[in-house]
Amino acid sequence: MWFSPTERAKFLLAPNDLLVLEGGDVGRCGFVPNLPTSTDVGFQNSLHRVRSTNMGTILFARWWLEHLKSSGYFELVCSKSTLAHFTWEKFQETPFPMVPLHDQQIIAAYLDQETGRIDALVERLVRLIALLTEKRQAVISHAVTKGLNPDAPMKDSGIDWLGEVPADWQVVPFTWMFTESKQRALPGDVMLSATQKYGVIPLDQFEELEGRSVTKAFSHLEKRKHVEIDDFVISMRSADGGLERARSNGSVRSSYTVLKRASDADVEYFGYLLKSDQFIQALRSSVNFLRDGQDFNFGHVRTIRLPKPTPSHQAKIARYLDKELGKIDGLVQNSRALVAQLKERRSALISAAVTGQISIAEMTPDTQPEDAA
Repeated sequence: MWFSPTERAKFLLAPNDLLVLEGGDVGRCGFVPNLPTSTDVGFQNSLHRVRSTNMGTILFARWWLEHLKSSGYFELVCSKSTLAHFTWEKFQETPFPMVPLHDQQIIAAYLDQETGRIDALVERLVRLIALLTEKRQAVISHAVTKGLNPDAPMKDSGIDWLGEVPADWQVVPFTWMFTESKQRALPGDVMLSATQKYGVIPLDQFEELEGRSVTKAFSHLEKRKHVEIDDFVISMRSADGGLERARSNGSVRSSYTVLKRASDADVEYFGYLLKSDQFIQALRSSVNFLRDGQDFNFGHVRTIRLPKPTPSHQAKIARYLDKELGKIDGLVQNSRALVAQLKERRSALISAAVTGQISIAEMTPDTQPEDAA
C-alpha cells in the first residue's frame, strides 16, 4: 500500500505500537507484532496508535487500559445514546498513574506471566467445551440412526444421510410420521418464536431469556397458525438447526409449517432425530432445490425418509440420550462456569497489580519458576 508523506506520519505502524479501538469494542487494545521491513503497514483511523520510546511504559499502558476496560471506564466516558466513540480528545483526558519506570516493567512482566497461565487454562477449557459439544452431537446422531445395541444386525437403508440402520428398523416416508396442520390461530393464542436454542416458546419468554426485544407482528394476525405443545415447526432457519419442538401452545407466523406427530412417533426420540446432524444434512439437500423467494415448507421436507424403530425402542433411545446428554451438559456447564471464574480472576489480578494493591515485592520472584529445570 502506498502512503503519502502525511499519511506515513499519521497511519504508518512500527513494531511494538499499541493500537486501541475507539469504536465498537471500545478500549480493546493489542500490540503490533514484528513487521516486514519491505512493506509499509498502516492502520484504520478507527484506531488510536500509542507509541513510546520506552517499551516498559507501553507494556504497562496495555495493562492499565485493560483495567480501565474491565472497570467500565470506557462505557462511562463514551456516550451510549449513539455508537460509543472514544475520541483522541477523550484518550488524552484518560487518567494514567505516575508509576516509576522500573515498577512499570516489573508489573508488566508479572502480568504477562500470570495472565499467560490463566489464558492457557481458559484455552484448554474452551477446547474441552468444543470437544464435549462435538461429542454431544455424535452421541445423538449415532443413537437415533444406529440404535443402542452395537451387535445388532444392520442393513443398508438406501438413504445417503442414514447409511446402515438396524435390520429390524423401518425406513419410512416423512408423511408416515408427520402431517401438516394448517389450523389458524385461536383467540387468545400467544405469539410463539421458533428458536434453535430453546425450541418453540412464547415470544415474551424468549425476550426475557435473551435480555433483548425483538420485532413483533401486528398485521395479518388472522393468518397465523395454531401450535400445540409437542408439535414440530419448520422455519427458514430449520436447515441450519433442524426442526423445532413446541414447548407451549400458541401461534406462529403463516410462513412457518406446523407438523403433527403420528400416534407411534415418540416425541422425545423424534425431538432428538430432527435436531441431529444427519437430519440437518438431509434438510440442506432439500433447501438446494429452493428458488429465490420461495419458503422452505412441507413440500420439501416430505421428500425425506426417516428411520422408524419400534415405539418401545424409540422410548428407550430417548431415555438413554436424556441420561448421557445430562452428563455431557453438566461437564459443559461446569467448564463454562470455570472459564467465567478464570476471566474474573484475570481482570481482578490486572486491576490489583496496576493500582498498587499488590506490592512490587510480591511481584518480584525470588526463586526460579516451578517448571524450570
